[in-house]
Amino acid sequence: MYDNRLLILLKKIIAMPQMHYWELGLKMNEPTNVLMQDLATLNELLAKNDFPTVSVDPEKYTVPKSLIAMEDALQKVFASPQIYLDEEERMYMLYLYTFIRKDFISNFHYQDLLKVSKNTTLADIKRLRCKLSEYGTTLEYQRSRGYFLEGNEADKRRMAFHSISQLLRHASGNWALNYIAEDWQETINLEPVIRIIKAYANEHNMHYVEERIRDSLYLILYTRIRVARVQGHLTFTEKQQGVLSASPLWELAEKVYRHLFKDFEIQGEKEEIGFIVMLFLGTIEGKWESSEDEALKKITMAIISEMERIAVVSFERKEELFRNLYLHLVPAYYRILFGIELDNVLTEMIQAKHKRLFILVKRALKPLEEYSEGAMTDDEIAYFTIHFGGEIEGQINKKSTYRAAVICPSGISSSLILLSELRQMFGNISWVDGHNLESFYDLDSKEYDLVFSTVYVESAKPVFIVNPMMNAESKRHLIRAVLDAFPVDSYLGPDLNALIAIIKKHAKIENEGALRNELSMTLNPTDAYGRRYTPMLKDLLVADTIQFADQCADWEQAIRFAGNPLLENDTISSDYIAAMINKVKEFGPFIDLGKGVAIPHARPEEGVNRIGMSMLRLKEPVNLLGDEAHAVDTIICIAAIDNKTHLKALSELTSILSSEDKLSELKAATTSKEIINMFSEGEKVNG
Repeated sequence: MYDNRLLILLKKIIAMPQMHYWELGLKMNEPTNVLMQDLATLNELLAKNDFPTVSVDPEKYTVPKSLIAMEDALQKVFASPQIYLDEEERMYMLYLYTFIRKDFISNFHYQDLLKVSKNTTLADIKRLRCKLSEYGTTLEYQRSRGYFLEGNEADKRRMAFHSISQLLRHASGNWALNYIAEDWQETINLEPVIRIIKAYANEHNMHYVEERIRDSLYLILYTRIRVARVQGHLTFTEKQQGVLSASPLWELAEKVYRHLFKDFEIQGEKEEIGFIVMLFLGTIEGKWESSEDEALKKITMAIISEMERIAVVSFERKEELFRNLYLHLVPAYYRILFGIELDNVLTEMIQAKHKRLFILVKRALKPLEEYSEGAMTDDEIAYFTIHFGGEIEGQINKKSTYRAAVICPSGISSSLILLSELRQMFGNISWVDGHNLESFYDLDSKEYDLVFSTVYVESAKPVFIVNPMMNAESKRHLIRAVLDAFPVDSYLGPDLNALIAIIKKHAKIENEGALRNELSMTLNPTDAYGRRYTPMLKDLLVADTIQFADQCADWEQAIRFAGNPLLENDTISSDYIAAMINKVKEFGPFIDLGKGVAIPHARPEEGVNRIGMSMLRLKEPVNLLGDEAHAVDTIICIAAIDNKTHLKALSELTSILSSEDKLSELKAATTSKEIINMFSEGEKVNG
């Protein structure tokens, strides 16, 4: 028995047959020395099983073509039932085994499936029952029936989809899914269905995310096994039924259904075809033949406009942002409508790195939530955060000399995550469109100078293997490698090992581990918006910029009065105050956030000297453009120097305004000190 890590390593190096160790470390998120040890262990195992070994030298490894040609044989040897399965894998395997059960299941059957002890099996069952509570489903046991699932059929399938997606994140996932089916004398064969989908996709110029379509196909094939025993229990709401029956994907789903279920007499055939349509709708990217949806286009533009409004930014490449956002929004809408989970392994990293932006994006997505009549998960919001974060980064780094192709076969969203990371690292590189292997190989090599890819590709130009999200050490390795080949603008920063060596020359280090950790935190801050100064709310709204008044003659006077402190301290010019007023006249009362709060602002080039905010509290509200529907008594002027630096302060303000209690406290305040104290308390909570 051996650790799954070796199987993962084997699959990676076969997919990327020649690479430097540091590049492999980027892909596997492992230190170089650990990978070299694992390669040595892997070579021993290969030799023991009479396979060719991997060639290694001090800098890189090379996988011989003879070993690559034996991949099928390797799978049989390395992906055997003897492979180690962790707790999570075993839990999901138990569920899927029960989901497609054909007969009585006892503890012994579970033990035999997983090759573990009785106590381990009972512990796995306990974990599974806990997980099932999240899906409104239970695992029951009766002496006459054995183990069986209890609950709504749609919830059981949602859990099956989650289980499949989670297993496929492991190197042994494909083996596990086939192994479970084989234990019930069933065969899982994706290829015929993939051929049907590819033919239809080519005919209709349709694009889909390969990883998600694979997860969906496994669920369809598992459901095919299940419906031989369980039929007629799947239902949809009236709105869901209308969407499914009107979808142009019904034709494709029916082809797939006829192929898979031709030997079945199914009760609820229409619902099963609808189920396939539902899965496809959540994986197909938004723009293809007969797929244009005017309602979703309007929602896309509404989200962009709302993001500009609440984040006080102005997107220059709005058409490009609209296209990319729409492509992701369409499948996201269907996933929310039908309750299909999006498994985003990068969500926590995105939330940590783009904390403030995440809050604002979540609020901007309200039109999509309302239209789809469902709640958006953090996994969905995280992808949209990267769409907007990438656009903001692109406007900051405009100087370009080199052209880079970015290859990420996992789809547009993952590609944008990677692109956002790269834009932050390299200032004078322009980025060539194209996010999958097929579109990359169609590119003329004259159109790019270097390639960043999440998978191994062959090119006459330099290729750098990367991950969509990288830690500080990985970024440092990548920057050094790129700088060796191209004189690009990039902040590399001091080398940690070099600093430690210098410190050792002049001082005694009592705790090197602690010192390394503190230096690493200092040199590689995890602030969401890089190393530039990003002031907090308490830094901008101070005693000198907070004012109180009984009333103003009208809304224009109120904006002038609110902005006056910024004019007096030279944060803005008088042109900026005029621009704030003209924006309302031109675009309407867009500055009204509701609940009596307005945030007047204009573009940085219209009179901003440095970042700033000012606030005016009125006892009597003023009506924007004379409209009582837009009465405001709290006016906060924002002077932004770009699309990014003010976001931290703005997200703090948004958190306060979103809380009924905090907003009431703000409006009840009669002194600037009370308001400043509120901001300090908010910093503790948000920090």
